[in-house]
Amino acid sequence: MHFQIFNAVGKFRRRTDIEKRKDRQLDLQGLGYLISTLSVLFLGLVAWPGPADPAWHAWAVVIGMATSVLGMLVRFLSHRRDRHDIHRVERKAERS
Repeated sequence: MHFQIFNAVGKFRRRTDIEKRKDRQLDLQGLGYLISTLSVLFLGLVAWPGPADPAWHAWAVVIGMATSVLGMLVRFLSHRRDRHDIHRVERKAERS
């Protein structure tokens, strides 16, 4: 079975083997970032200050959680860009 997708000018073309593999592959690094994000949320729940704690403790927990998740998002976007570049070079090499 061959799948087709639109190319840049709106015409159908066959999907390459790279594109087919890319769809089926589990992105382990992305999964790792998702698990780490969930971990940050659970640890933030545990670290949440009680009513007797100063208000700045809550801000510290929120800012720490947000910066951690933001850092993982930036690393994930960098990872995706790297994968895109690798696939682009592979497609270019296949055409040559």
